[in-house]
Amino acid sequence: MAEIYLIRHGETDYNKHNSIVGGRSSHISINQTGIEQSQKLGEWIKNNLSVDAVYCSTSNRARQTLKEVFKGEIYANVTLSENLEELSQGEWEGQPRDKIYTPEQIKIIKSDNYRFKAPGGESQEEVENRMFLILEEIIAEHTDETVVIISHGIALKCLLRKILDSSPAMTSKISLANCSISKLRYSDENGWEIRFINRVI
Repeated sequence: MAEIYLIRHGETDYNKHNSIVGGRSSHISINQTGIEQSQKLGEWIKNNLSVDAVYCSTSNRARQTLKEVFKGEIYANVTLSENLEELSQGEWEGQPRDKIYTPEQIKIIKSDNYRFKAPGGESQEEVENRMFLILEEIIAEHTDETVVIISHGIALKCLLRKILDSSPAMTSKISLANCSISKLRYSDENGWEIRFINRVI
């Protein structure tokens, strides 16, 4: 049985103030709170898990979280993947949220949130598909092993919705705090099991 631990990256100033459309914004860094969150989570992992492999988004904030979580530990089996990046908001990234998310625009988004995409961006459906694809690849390579995946809020919510096979409306109802950890199990006999979601250490 494979055990998969999903981690959302540590806090950034974009998360803290929530006034700018983030999307991928792969250049942004975790802040001091994010560093402290990551280090605290790292202590818990060190004391509770024996990790066989780590997969991480290529974004700066995810890689910084990786560094702080596994501080002082060397994992030969670390893989960086663009498929674990956040949902792209295209031309909206870096724009003020109150300018982009007008009542009219919110109505359009809610009419089909699963397939809606910002100009030059991607949809939740597209994110879900790429996230689940890499998860299947991880399971195939790491049968009966423990794997940590460091990714992003919306990307992980899309993945969990896929596993739950729930309505697309459920994606926004899944809460994932910065540096939260969620646990999945997979076996050929039982398929996917969600053990816990959004645990903050």
